[in-house]
Amino acid sequence: MKKPYRLRWESKFFVRAIIFGVLFFTLQLVLNYLNTDKIKELDMVFWNSFFTLAMTYCAYVTQIVYSDFKEINPDKARQCQIHRPQNHKVLHANRTLCSILISRDSDCDWNYLQKFNKILMKPTKIILAITTLVAMASCTQTSTPTCIVEGNLTGLEGDGWIYMTDMWNDGEVIDSTEYHDGVFRFEVSAEEPTMVFLHAGCFARLHKFFNDPGIITLTGSAEDARKARVGGTPMNDYLLKMESKLNENMGEQSLLKGMEACRELYTSALEENAGNALSVRLIQQSTEGFHPSILLEYINQLEPYLKEKAFTKELNDELERLLLVSPAIEGCDVKPYYIDMEYPDVNGNMIKLSDVVNNPKNRYVYIDFWATWCGPCRMYMESLAKTYEKYKDNGFEVYTVSCDTNTEVWKKLVAEKDFGWIDVIGGMSMPEWKSYVVTSVPTSILIDCSTGLIIGRELYEDMLDAKLEMLL
Repeated sequence: MKKPYRLRWESKFFVRAIIFGVLFFTLQLVLNYLNTDKIKELDMVFWNSFFTLAMTYCAYVTQIVYSDFKEINPDKARQCQIHRPQNHKVLHANRTLCSILISRDSDCDWNYLQKFNKILMKPTKIILAITTLVAMASCTQTSTPTCIVEGNLTGLEGDGWIYMTDMWNDGEVIDSTEYHDGVFRFEVSAEEPTMVFLHAGCFARLHKFFNDPGIITLTGSAEDARKARVGGTPMNDYLLKMESKLNENMGEQSLLKGMEACRELYTSALEENAGNALSVRLIQQSTEGFHPSILLEYINQLEPYLKEKAFTKELNDELERLLLVSPAIEGCDVKPYYIDMEYPDVNGNMIKLSDVVNNPKNRYVYIDFWATWCGPCRMYMESLAKTYEKYKDNGFEVYTVSCDTNTEVWKKLVAEKDFGWIDVIGGMSMPEWKSYVVTSVPTSILIDCSTGLIIGRELYEDMLDAKLEMLL
């Protein structure tokens, strides 16, 4: 005689399933709070809670099945066949577990059922252990890295608000907090680190740093960023050490040696930080020391969210412009022709660059963007004068372009030095500042007069001398 199985109400099993679900849901909330300090992954919490209820409900069904068999004499168990339950949803909820016990027109093995029941008859320990592990794993995987900024700045008297903005995304406000006599605390997401600025009161910009994961300490003066100390996280500590090393290198008596040391430092830094937010800063600072094609490759390695920053897009455009005014290297098909310009000399006469390039006496023209207020520029002038004296009779000409806004200061210095080459003044607003991608001074360009092509950029001292020795 066949005994059909029917799903029925068993309050004790149903209550057990509900208790498991509530316990697990509570556990998920606690673990999320401990890991993220904010419950941001409620969807995962609910999913895992549903998983728990499904598992316990499967055990609930199994126990009902087993309770039917307990009423049957084990010796006659093999004569009993289990039929498909009327509630098909239960069967479909977990066919893998239920199909062993519930199958159409199949004999039931009582001994096997007993073994199977030892696993599912007491689901409390097993299911709670499984779901706890799932909860811990999900919390670990979904927790959002956090950046905590603890600041104490002099110059911020009383109470007020301080703002954190994304330096690379048009000053978008990331977060704000109150300060009390210069003391404040930020806690923001560090899932997508960027370079940020702090703003407060009359101070348009206080300090800049990376909001990478960890605890950042910010101390010093609100009025002078140079007197501030920012550190505590990997990116900020790395940048701090690097800037210190750069200052040491630029203190070298030889400008060339200092620049070579800086180049080596930037090369290793770019390799170590390829793809992260710090590399964006490094690329920006390396536009004069590396060929733009190399820097464009580093931009291509950036994480997707960094590529979408407004600043990164502008930097990419700048490098593409720079590619047009930088000497071609192997693998680069771009032909960089010089860009003409015309500016007054100390006597007010307009001197056109193309006239200098097309002068039959000149074979190579060296453009030097500089300023009287630039210490390295003035130091390099003395070295350039020696190179000019050595090669001027062989077709080497120098065309210096001052970025000064104070014409009288520039005239006075040019008259004092009287190097003999061509000096003109364009000021800070000249369009060639952008077309030649002059981001700092000194910036140098070497032009081949026979072709009009730029064959050198950032050539100084021994490098320039070696280049001219080969050409002339």
